[in-house]
Amino acid sequence: MRMNHESLLDVALKLDRAGHFALDVSIQTPLAGVTVLMGASGSGKTTLLRSIAGLEKAACGHIQVGDVCWQSSTYSLPVHKRSLAYVFQEPSLFPHLTVKQNLEFALIRSVAKSSLDEQVHLIGLLGIEGLLERRPEQLSGGERQRVAIARAIFRKPALLMMDEPLAALDTQRKQEVLPYIEALARETDIPILYVTHSIEEAARISDRVVYLQDGRVQTQGHINEVLERVNITAPEFGRLGSAVSGSVSEQLEQWKLCRVTTTFGDVLIPNCNRLVGEPTKLFIQANQVSLSLSQPVDSTLLNNYVGHITKITSASESALATIQVNLKGVLILAQITQMSLHALQLETGLQVWVSIKSAALMS
Repeated sequence: MRMNHESLLDVALKLDRAGHFALDVSIQTPLAGVTVLMGASGSGKTTLLRSIAGLEKAACGHIQVGDVCWQSSTYSLPVHKRSLAYVFQEPSLFPHLTVKQNLEFALIRSVAKSSLDEQVHLIGLLGIEGLLERRPEQLSGGERQRVAIARAIFRKPALLMMDEPLAALDTQRKQEVLPYIEALARETDIPILYVTHSIEEAARISDRVVYLQDGRVQTQGHINEVLERVNITAPEFGRLGSAVSGSVSEQLEQWKLCRVTTTFGDVLIPNCNRLVGEPTKLFIQANQVSLSLSQPVDSTLLNNYVGHITKITSASESALATIQVNLKGVLILAQITQMSLHALQLETGLQVWVSIKSAALMS
């Protein structure tokens, strides 16, 4: 069923850079939650984002944000009049201002005028309440990016655009910032367009994924559906894995574990800093999933489930094979060796036990 246009981001754009690169994209996506743009380097993700923002003047076509036209064949809304906020890889904070002053500057420019005191919830949501009197040089990379995100959403945009906001951070800082972006997506009503190479980022924050290749939309849908249709194995995409939605059902304080209830059963993960009843998304790394033909006994692996193999992807030049298993309608990827694939004589339709290492799970 076609959604009401007032709740859609409707984009159809073309851009030709004299034979060097061509963008030809048509997407309709809900103006809600997080839409992730994925694809290899040079696929057109950032170009598409810049075109929607009005920064690529040569892009022609139409952009409809809800009931507001940003661009048509005869009209282009000036960049400064588009209700958007843009978060880049590098947080461009004013170095001579404190965090508080940086945020107040954003509030002054916001259409919906408010004071910093009225933004207590958002400040707490991003965990920057203890940083307000510091200057940017006194912050870590992750802290600076969280302030940049706060400054962007303080403007109350109709669309928040994030262009690989974690790309400049090391692994530790990425893991520090990612939960705040998840919380932002979960607790605000600002739709987000998020560009990333990372399967893990897409799995943890996306409501839907648009996969670009050579300037065109190759496929779109839930992250697991996209991973099923597209063979993403290049190192630039990071760790291969699966996205699983669930809710926290129990905190096992004695063991510092958290029980998450999903469609296919309960999953035990390291403490996830979420309240019982709160929704969460898990990223299950494919190389931390093992398969066996019988139920594991006397094993250190706490998460064990039975399912059926639906797809096997292997290449003769690789030592590894990717196995897709259906667990009560949820598709889980396992990455195993070709040797194991041959030894167990795995094939589509076969029933297998899936074991997931708790220590490798992230939420």
